[in-house]
Amino acid sequence: MTLPRTAAQVLSGHVTLEIRRIDRALLTFRQPRLQYGKGIHGFFCHHRGNQFVSSALMHPMTAMFAADIHHYIAARGLDLIRFAKGQSKDEVARRYLAGHDGGEQILFAGLAQEKTRVWRTRQRRDAVTGKRYPWLCQEHAMVNHWYFYGFDAGFGPFYVKFCGYFPFTGQIYLNGHEYAKRQCARAGIAFTALDNAFGAVSDPAAVQQVCDGLTDQEIYRFAGKWLARLPHPFTPEDEQADYRWQLSVQQIEFSTTMALDRPVCGRIFFEQLIRDNIDVGRPDKVNIIFGRQIRRRGKNPYPRQLPHPGHHQRRLPLPVPVLQENPGQTVPEGRKSPPHRDHRQPAARLRHRQRAD
Repeated sequence: MTLPRTAAQVLSGHVTLEIRRIDRALLTFRQPRLQYGKGIHGFFCHHRGNQFVSSALMHPMTAMFAADIHHYIAARGLDLIRFAKGQSKDEVARRYLAGHDGGEQILFAGLAQEKTRVWRTRQRRDAVTGKRYPWLCQEHAMVNHWYFYGFDAGFGPFYVKFCGYFPFTGQIYLNGHEYAKRQCARAGIAFTALDNAFGAVSDPAAVQQVCDGLTDQEIYRFAGKWLARLPHPFTPEDEQADYRWQLSVQQIEFSTTMALDRPVCGRIFFEQLIRDNIDVGRPDKVNIIFGRQIRRRGKNPYPRQLPHPGHHQRRLPLPVPVLQENPGQTVPEGRKSPPHRDHRQPAARLRHRQRAD
């Protein structure tokens, strides 16, 4: 048997197992109608019957949601872990999974302070009438985030995270390899599991079919099941008015597992791969600066040379101004000329619009 000489020869004739699947997925669930000022005005004024929108109306929802979570934790005897800054949440989860009996349940709850964008009310003065009016805007703030680490019979370990402040946007993390292991065990397919891959399987075609079965509908059913079991910040009346969660993909990773017939083929593959791309990391291609904090504002004093041709400059998007529901407050004023493409584009200036008598 002759040894391969190139990476292409390794992949063409020495691969005994190849599995393609979703590796990890981080999903976001949010209320799509509560992501902008007009929608929040409609929720509190038209739907709940308040006279005006204010962050004071959001605080009771936050307090009630926190009380429901504490009741959920106490009723099930769960541990509440208050994560410290820099503490690894995965390490805590691994300790609980080590003593888990395999049943479907929430293992523990966690609480952490994290920065996020929240809606606040600020007082502004009308330039024409001189009267003050509430101005709804978004700001960065450190708020509580609630974590629920659990184990699902079909998906294995997962976690659900809620922002503790209005509009209570959250995340769901799941692992495609854990899903594949659970489904293969149910189907009676023998396999050797590695850390996050298959080392060997008895039926590669059946395993690939299992991995292909992780569709959007399966993910929707999984997310809907656990969001229905966990505490909910919105009332049944809100749900009847079509204020429901919308699921989207924030980050997803795909993997290809390849097992080779001989260890020497793996060494040849990686050596050839490094040899073919050895100039990618040279100093004339990439500049990496360690131990420095580079501000995004202003001109970057540390230029970077892209390793691929073209040397495209990054375009920074124009920040979208937040407009209010009340008419006659502000409208965006356009710029006379567009800003330079290589500099941060400032937010559009706002001017008052005269109301017709």
